[in-house]
Amino acid sequence: MFLAWGSDADPRTGPWAQDLRAALATTSATGLRFQFQAYPQEKHGTIHHPAALPAFRTLLKPVH
Repeated sequence: MFLAWGSDADPRTGPWAQDLRAALATTSATGLRFQFQAYPQEKHGTIHHPAALPAFRTLLKPVH
């Protein structure tokens, strides 16, 4: 799972995202790979391109 977060995140969902990040970091779900990446310079309309390549590289990286 790859979560990207931009600077224009709704303040009502910001705490929720941090709670999700904390929950995923402590989970013991088998096979779950998790990465959270903040992109403070990006907004909702610009985050896709900067986040897409790292997301695909993270998700498709071979598991050793």
